[in-house]
Amino acid sequence: MSSSTHAAPGEDSELVKVAVLIDELKHEDVQLRLNSMRQLATIAGALGPERTREELLPFLVESVDDDDDVLRAMAEGLGESMVELVGGPEHAFALLAPLEQLATVEELSVRDRAVQSMSEAISTMPEDHIEENALPLLSRLAERDWFTSRIAAAGLVASIYPRAPDGARKRIVTLFQSLCTDTTPMVRRAAASHLAGFAAVLPADLVDTVALPLAGQLSTDEQDSVRLLAAESFAALAVLLPAASRSSSTLPPLKRLAKDSSWRVRWSSASQALAICQALRGQRPGRPTDAAGSAAPSAAGPAGAAAGSSATSSSSSSSASASSAAAAATATAAAGGAASHLPPLEPAPDADTGCVEVGMAFAELLGDSEAEVRAAAAARVSQVASQARDATVTDRVLERCRELASDSFEHVRAALAGSVLGMAGVLSDERCEADLLPIALELLRDTASQVRLSVIERLEEVNAVAGSKLLTETLLPAIVDLAKDAQWRVRRALLAFMPLLARQLGEATFSSRLTDICIEWLSDDVASVRDDAASNLRAVTDVFGFEWAGRSLVPRLKSLAADPSYLIRVTAVRAAARLGALAPAAPAAGAGASAASKAKGAASAASARAAFVPASAAHAALVDKELLPLVIALTKDAVPNVRFNVAKAVALLAPAATPEKRSGRIRDALAKMRDDKDADVRHFSGVALSELKD
Repeated sequence: MSSSTHAAPGEDSELVKVAVLIDELKHEDVQLRLNSMRQLATIAGALGPERTREELLPFLVESVDDDDDVLRAMAEGLGESMVELVGGPEHAFALLAPLEQLATVEELSVRDRAVQSMSEAISTMPEDHIEENALPLLSRLAERDWFTSRIAAAGLVASIYPRAPDGARKRIVTLFQSLCTDTTPMVRRAAASHLAGFAAVLPADLVDTVALPLAGQLSTDEQDSVRLLAAESFAALAVLLPAASRSSSTLPPLKRLAKDSSWRVRWSSASQALAICQALRGQRPGRPTDAAGSAAPSAAGPAGAAAGSSATSSSSSSSASASSAAAAATATAAAGGAASHLPPLEPAPDADTGCVEVGMAFAELLGDSEAEVRAAAAARVSQVASQARDATVTDRVLERCRELASDSFEHVRAALAGSVLGMAGVLSDERCEADLLPIALELLRDTASQVRLSVIERLEEVNAVAGSKLLTETLLPAIVDLAKDAQWRVRRALLAFMPLLARQLGEATFSSRLTDICIEWLSDDVASVRDDAASNLRAVTDVFGFEWAGRSLVPRLKSLAADPSYLIRVTAVRAAARLGALAPAAPAAGAGASAASKAKGAASAASARAAFVPASAAHAALVDKELLPLVIALTKDAVPNVRFNVAKAVALLAPAATPEKRSGRIRDALAKMRDDKDADVRHFSGVALSELKD
């Protein structure tokens, strides 16, 4: 490919850069080739559509023996963004030649990206080009001897089928069926991972007569890595099946797979139980999530482990497993991810019975011999129980949860801790006290900090149904013990729970049991805990009022303001500032923020001149008589860090003070600090004075 270009003089410098990029495509230095390949769009734009088709693309076809990183960059550059640069959809077929070569290489990431780019190019092609170019491409890939080509073919079927002419669609179905029975396990894995996506573009009758039998066939494959991917497809197929046959088509294979000899397949069954229940209930399941909201474990984990046991090459054996997460995402989008654009899903007529069957099979997985299976099931206990809506299932699940609370594997207990408290929503108050709280208390006392942390983060779910007496007698002693937990993340998570406890326990109980703890956190060894503790005082004050703060908090803040450690004095200043700052008028979008976060936002928003809630008489009195004197007394502190924090604190307290204080003591204090020997102190006091004038 020649780097010569012709242009007006004003374009010379740009074209010289492009010429250099073209030359670097052939350079011996792999980094230069990689950098140049990442700028294919720039090169194509300079060459123009015709030269791109006739020179650049043929050159790229001959360059597929390059380094994997270079090939991956090439595959990315030949996607949808390149279509216009080769002349638009009418010439999109020109991109298929280099991408076809890339789709056959051994490196998985290159193949996957090449298939994605081919799908993007095919989606823009005119209908007549599908039969002329895309279908022959699919046939070539599916019929080649080397298995990587057939893996690529499995990934293209779903994008070509809906745009193919009616006469060709039967051939595509036959082709995909052959991939599902391929002699090479890696190809069958690829077919299994793309089955749900293919089913999503099939007519309804073919979902029942083609896709479902293929899923059943793959679910009995001799390779466990194929079976686990087939297990993942049933949830996606369920939403595509008629309501009347949904249970009978999906429950038998799910229950069979839940007893599979391979733990990886049982793991997949545990991960899919919730989605199956949702489909039976007429809900379009998204990507399953655990109770903490994180994505469910990808099939890549077990699949990869299974594939790793294969005697074939490492890159080939991991091909379907590593791409299964992407395939699952595609299937989810097709089957349920775009739920807002799809018609409502009719519930199965036997949804109650079906969900009970799923729930009982799921309960057995909670007691599985393999820790990974137990963890996958434990992360979904509350969600599956809420779908089952059956006392027998709930009893069985709770029985298993009691066993899991003392499981020998930490990650199993952590998974349970992140989900089990959600069962408070499906239990009566009596069952919550008798069955759920003992599990929560055991997990709160767990030796692993991650387990304790997971429970604390979900305590609100129990708090919503537990009365103040129950909290005081059961949870509160454990919470008090955790206040001095060795792990700072546990202390910090517990701190955020204080405003909620304040509302539940009432002023008397909170003051006697927890106020001292809230103050002690201001002296914590970890800065983030001290900072959150300062915000927490305002959040609790919003519950009990400023009079309570004056009685219970200010005397302790005064003691901290005289602490020998300047870090503690800084924390006392910040706590006083946040305690007395005006609260911003709460926008609707902030309704979900935690009380502590809102308190910190109240302090930081003052300088932004947001709309504030005016100070009440009690609020202004607290600022005038207690907080301002406390803060201003530290204007002569020996440590500059304390003094400039005083300047910032005064600026935050000033709007809540009475006009007399603002024009008198506050202004005088800031004026003196303007002459401080420290530059930061002078700066922040100057900023505070300017805001005071405004």
